[in-house]
Amino acid sequence: MEHVYEVIIIGAGQAGIAMSHQLKQKGIENHIMIDALKCIGDSWRSRYKSLVLFTPRSHSALPGLEMTGDPDSYPTKDEMADYLEGYVAHFNLPHKMNTVVTKIEKENNYFNVFTTGEKLQSRKVIVASGAFQKNHIPPIILNENAVSHVHSSSYTEPKDLNNGTVLIVGGGNSGAQIAMELSEDREVILAISHKLKFLPLEVR
Repeated sequence: MEHVYEVIIIGAGQAGIAMSHQLKQKGIENHIMIDALKCIGDSWRSRYKSLVLFTPRSHSALPGLEMTGDPDSYPTKDEMADYLEGYVAHFNLPHKMNTVVTKIEKENNYFNVFTTGEKLQSRKVIVASGAFQKNHIPPIILNENAVSHVHSSSYTEPKDLNNGTVLIVGGGNSGAQIAMELSEDREVILAISHKLKFLPLEVR
């Protein structure tokens, strides 16, 4: 029989990395993370340039390895990406990049994990690919050619957009941060379904 992993983790972002670390801590060495991206941390590197985490370094680190720098400061997206890449190297966590999973099948007591390049087998599978992998753009926008639009996942910096007023739909972390950045040189309208609530970054 070909090599059978104890666990295959689909996704090498922070959730998959944290799980790989815990498996290794428990002596389960025969596992592997697989991810479609080229390098660990690339999902962070591809985000908009001004992205800064909303949690300080002391609360953004994974178990066993602190982030460098002031623990009360807020890491940038590239600092987070480099930290994750360094974390995987520090603990020598097994991973396979550039690997896209196309199908998973259960056969007897094993899982067959089909990728674009090969079939892997394991006794257990952990899906850590994230909950928001597909962009959602309302059809009304797609059908209106006069409106120039971009999804937040494709936005990188203000010069990506045409001049003029910008409507941002959604007031989550990305929407609010992009709105603040764009408001420096243009009118911005932030459309959300509830009244904004502002909480202090520090207590007392």
